[in-house]
Formats: sequence, structure tokens, C-alpha cells
Amino acid sequence: MLHLLATFSAGICAAGAVILAYRTFGRKAPRYLPPLLAALAMIGYNVWDEYTWAGRTIAALPAHIEVVETYGDSAPWKPWTYAFPETVRFVALDTASLRRNERLPGYVLAEFILVARRSPTAAVRQLFDCRGQRQADVLPTADFEAGGLPQDRDWTPVASDDTLFKAACAGSTAD
Repeated sequence: MLHLLATFSAGICAAGAVILAYRTFGRKAPRYLPPLLAALAMIGYNVWDEYTWAGRTIAALPAHIEVVETYGDSAPWKPWTYAFPETVRFVALDTASLRRNERLPGYVLAEFILVARRSPTAAVRQLFDCRGQRQADVLPTADFEAGGLPQDRDWTPVASDDTLFKAACAGSTAD
């Protein structure tokens, strides 16, 4: 709703500015000019908002949240996005959530935050075996074994250059 209000405000301000500028000089603005500038201002605002959303959102994150990966998107109704994809979602690691167990060297429990434009933010906990290069999702209701590992885990192999794996295991592979 706020986005729609800002879009209309940009259009009204642009149309008002051109009308005011012409009246200041004692002339009447051509009939096509105010709506044309209003439309251009609304399009310009939307393009600016879409391309700066990720940067503004990331800048507002607390210091312990580290952006790990961003994802761009292109669409046929926005042909310029094929040349300049817009960032529509990103994954961030909550470094304050990293948990290591001294009884399980090389294992790291991490919480990732999934942020997407116009979608609810979600948090996902994953367990990484930094030595074995694998990961498992950990549900919030997961029960843990006496040894410290979650029960009912399904390990998935992970490439050593996977950005989530590298971010979670940074500094722990030597454990």
C-alpha cells in the first residue's frame, strides 16, 4: 500500500511541478505535458525502487547478519532486466546463531534468513558437517540425540564452493 502511495505521489509531484513552473513564467503548460511527466515519474520511481530494494534492505540489517548470496531476476515485461537483472531475493547468515558442539568437531548449526521482495521473510536452520561436506535441514521441533546431533536428519552432499556451506563452515574445518 505504501508503495502505491509513493508511486502516485511521484506522479502528482511531477505533474504539479511542471504546472507550477509554467505558471511561474505566466504561461499555460501544454495539455499533454503534466500527464506525460507524471507517467514518467511513476515509471522512474518504480524502476528506482525495484533496483535499490536489495541494497536498502541489506543496509538496514544488523551487523551480525551477513548476506551470503543474492539472486537476480529478469522478466519479458521488463526487457531491460535481461541486460541488468534486478535482485529480488537474498540469503543471509545470522552469525550470532552459529552453534558448535565441542563433542562434535567440524559440525556447525546455522540459521539462514531467506528474504524475498514482496514475500514474508523465513528462517531456516541447517546443520553442516564441514569435514564430510554435507548438510541437513533442522526443523524447529527437532529432537536431538544424546551425542548432540538432531534425530531424523537427511544428509545432502554439498560442493566445497557452495556459498552457504562456505559461510557456515568458515574457520571450522580445522576443528
